[in-house]
Amino acid sequence: MRRLNRAARADANAPSLALVGPRRVDGLDVEPHPG
Repeated sequence: MRRLNRAARADANAPSLALVGPRRVDGLDVEPHPG
């Protein structure tokens, strides 16, 4: 992640950090909002 961050700061054409997908997802917790 640090390498991607440095590349994004150094080059405007570097891949966006928002477009980097997770390597693995172990689960997803969904909870109702208290409001």
